[in-house]
Amino acid sequence: MVNEKVQEMLKGKAELVQRKYSQFAQKGNLWEINSLVRQTGIAPQLSDQELSILYLSSAKADSSEAVNSIKQLQTLEQERHEGKTPVFDSLDRREFEAAMQEGYAEAIARDWSVEKKVFDALKSLTGVSISKEAVQEAIDKKFKAQNILGNWYFNKIKEATGFDLRPTLSLVQKMYRDCLAKESIIGQSLFFWEYIAKATGIKPSEELAQKAYRFFLRKNQTYNLMRFVEFLGIKPKEDIVQETYLALSGDSTKFKELEELTGVKPREEIIHKTYSDIVGKKDSIWAFYFRTLFEQTGVMPAENLVQGAYAACIKEGRFDGFNELYAAFKIEPSAEVGKTLERHLAE
Repeated sequence: MVNEKVQEMLKGKAELVQRKYSQFAQKGNLWEINSLVRQTGIAPQLSDQELSILYLSSAKADSSEAVNSIKQLQTLEQERHEGKTPVFDSLDRREFEAAMQEGYAEAIARDWSVEKKVFDALKSLTGVSISKEAVQEAIDKKFKAQNILGNWYFNKIKEATGFDLRPTLSLVQKMYRDCLAKESIIGQSLFFWEYIAKATGIKPSEELAQKAYRFFLRKNQTYNLMRFVEFLGIKPKEDIVQETYLALSGDSTKFKELEELTGVKPREEIIHKTYSDIVGKKDSIWAFYFRTLFEQTGVMPAENLVQGAYAACIKEGRFDGFNELYAAFKIEPSAEVGKTLERHLAE
């Protein structure tokens, strides 16, 4: 709303206001021009050069804002030139189209709710439709900022522009590499891989996946390793799988799950080492792990280990564990196990 006192103070100073309009126009700032118009009530008198600058700056603006700005500039021209737009018609088309594509890309990169009607209105007004390259640029920009992209977003872009695109393949692989490189410094970066894979439908390269698996193995993070195998669908190399079995010797109940994920069975020497490790445990459920390992792998432990397991159960007074082991392995207790029972009962 025009302030009457301001109007009174500006009497005879219209030239100064026009000079201010010119300054704003040279900077391509149509918003400031409109703001000054509202405050002074004085219409701007812009040169052809200034209008050209404003057309280009308006083209680079967010698409919904660009529609209003270009309409306003064309109206200014039409009022002066009997309904024609000579400045707009004489713009360098290559430069103007480049500015338009910049504005289109900015709208997609910044606004989650881009709408086809806005893009259609801008195309109708200027004759310039959004390019595939501009859409790709915008998607890549949003992706690099680690915004959460998914099917909803990509479907919205397709609906608004007609282009069904995803982030550039090389950019996706670079983001995978960057996450892996930062993991040992800040932690948690590798967990962004799951978002990347789900958002883009693009998996990391085989080489990167194997590096991630080896990273988890070095950190003894077997759970994370197996989870990554599951959502990436990329099988670890056999040596990684065998090392993972070794790392899982403390929780051999995961052997079957790892075999199902990778299709790789544990080597027998690893299974026998795991049996030895289990027998040496002092926790209350070691016998369960011993029996479960046999059920999962079908590999019979060495008889001396079974006898040792029998004796350990008896020493701990866990006859239920002894019975479970005997039911699983069907190996008759040795004379030494019998003596162990006698000594336990005599204590």
